[in-house]
Amino acid sequence: MGGSILTHDHFQGGNYTFAMAKAPIEREISFAGFEDVEAGIVHWPMSVIRTRCADPDRLIELGAKILAAWRGYTDEAAMIYAETDGEPHNTITPIARKNGDKFELDLVLRNNLTTEEYPMGVYHPHEKLHHIKKENIGLIEVMGLAVLPQGSRRSCVSSASTSWRGRTSAAARCLRSTPTGWRSSFRNMRRAV
Repeated sequence: MGGSILTHDHFQGGNYTFAMAKAPIEREISFAGFEDVEAGIVHWPMSVIRTRCADPDRLIELGAKILAAWRGYTDEAAMIYAETDGEPHNTITPIARKNGDKFELDLVLRNNLTTEEYPMGVYHPHEKLHHIKKENIGLIEVMGLAVLPQGSRRSCVSSASTSWRGRTSAAARCLRSTPTGWRSSFRNMRRAV
């Protein structure tokens, strides 16, 4: 799960295979009326639904249904709110590609909820990690390539070596803990689609 700016639309293209495209399906799922579409939850540190089909129009149709369901989805136990005080929070970052003879559409669930404790966003980098990255998590980072400000390399190497010594860094704990609460919510959201 990551934060997102709901009013920010842009297109990026290229011919680079990001790590997320190589990530396996952790659990297969299905959607009524879309039996021709393969779908699953991607094994990734963010909440990602991958859909695959030879017909790209079917992916667009299912993606629109998932987006509509996610925009209206609330799960207070997981701290997911569709809106607060009239401000919408849920959106999706869609990532499309052709893989062999099928089209794939990865749908990354995003949420821009803020709290007093996390005024920049619950699912944006928290202040304790700002020495590594202060900016929002963008498309490139979502797909697995860290785009970090100059000078962050030393912080990342330090965090990684902390994990390698058997101790878990705050960044690693954050990355590992985020999707867990969200995965259980996929079941409930799927029912809404």
